[in-house]
Amino acid sequence: MLGGTGERSFHDYKVSELEQFTASLRHADQAAVEATGNPCWFCEQVGARVKQVVVVTPRRFEIIKRSANKTDRRDAANLALFLSKDLLPEARMKEKVRVQLHHLCQTRDKLVKQRTALIN
Repeated sequence: MLGGTGERSFHDYKVSELEQFTASLRHADQAAVEATGNPCWFCEQVGARVKQVVVVTPRRFEIIKRSANKTDRRDAANLALFLSKDLLPEARMKEKVRVQLHHLCQTRDKLVKQRTALIN
């Protein structure tokens, strides 16, 4: 967390502690998350509690991409700093319906390939 006067504080939360994390958020807060894993789910959980959630593609964010000493704490500090300056490269997020359609197409593709493998 980056305060208004530049002070930093770090808290580690597990996924099971998401409710505790969202309870600590204020409506004026902003959040940044790397586009790894499932950022759509995180945005759904946190988006209503904060002013803005920015999803960042690590490949396009040179500070994280070129970091020689990568740690979660250092990445979080860089995300917070660049978010406060409005300099984060935002990832393009798909609509929820399009994400669901994409998952259905992937599942169908896997099933067809398994069926073909079984027949052969």
